Amino acid sequence: MKKELEKRVDELQKELDRTKLLLSLIDKALSEQSFIPASELQKQVTPQAPVVEAVAPQPSEKEETILSKDGSELAKMYVGENTVRVVPGLKFDDGIPPFKSFLISRVLDGMKSKDIESGKKESEALFYEVIKDEVNNVKELIIRNVDTNNERVMRELRNSIKWTLERIKERKSAG
Repeated sequence: MKKELEKRVDELQKELDRTKLLLSLIDKALSEQSFIPASELQKQVTPQAPVVEAVAPQPSEKEETILSKDGSELAKMYVGENTVRVVPGLKFDDGIPPFKSFLISRVLDGMKSKDIESGKKESEALFYEVIKDEVNNVKELIIRNVDTNNERVMRELRNSIKWTLERIKERKSAG
């Protein structure tokens, strides 16, 4: 019986050695693939405070503030005749979900499609432009050919913009 136990201990020791070797190989592979320099990590961790750039409304525009659920400012919205300008209070890349996947692709492109399907010419349909800064952050969203007198359309825009910016804010504060 002693011999069997010694044999079993040897087998378990060899298995433990192999497992430790595999673990060290996995650790090495992970550290090589996912290593982030401290300088990059610092950039990722540092939360950016919301900064709404001072953009004066045009004389024909009405300024609105879009607030989050907690009362902080998400954006300034300037509503003019058939034009809406949105200046976000957050810094974010235009490819971040849900900005591109929801607000641009589903809401604005959807409104544009509805305009064209209803018989409007391409030049009369809703059109949008994303203005970016030098590091590709969204600086302003300009939406043209929008019926600013239609309360349903404006409510849909306001709510979609608010929802999008709240999700982006949550994402950025989460890490």
